[in-house]
Amino acid sequence: MRIPRGTPKETIGGVLNAYGAWLNAGSEVLSAWKARGAVPPQCVDGLAGRNAEAYAATIFTTHADVAWQEYFGAVERMNAQTLQSLLAVEPGKAHRGTFELLQEIDSSSTDNGTFLKFDAVYKAAAEGEPAEGEWEGWDKPTRWYVELVPAQDFFVINYIEQTPAAGYP
Repeated sequence: MRIPRGTPKETIGGVLNAYGAWLNAGSEVLSAWKARGAVPPQCVDGLAGRNAEAYAATIFTTHADVAWQEYFGAVERMNAQTLQSLLAVEPGKAHRGTFELLQEIDSSSTDNGTFLKFDAVYKAAAEGEPAEGEWEGWDKPTRWYVELVPAQDFFVINYIEQTPAAGYP
């Protein structure tokens, strides 16, 4: 998964798509494993760990920085949570969570990078279904601050911060 360059709205979409893909990473693999029989919990945790390594190394500049390990660990736990929920549902009934852009607030861009500020929410469950688990507050309106830097034809995240967004029901 890469974050393509584009207009601010397209880049926001790329960021949200990358995060949505990370939170759902391994769903197809797990479904195939499940079809062949029971899947031990350590397999789910191992898959989420590998997903975290792959996504952190692909979409972040600071993937090896110790200061970011807690953040990557939180996203890894959310991915594991998604995968665990797939084990609990009947085949074909799984829901892939998605991000919804609520509002583009601000953006700026230079040759050295792009800054984005927007509000989004993570829809962990199908409409009308309860969202199980802990989503770091992303299942409520969240303000995103993202600094991206160019990496060949794509962007990588140099800094990201998510905080609760005010003004939503």
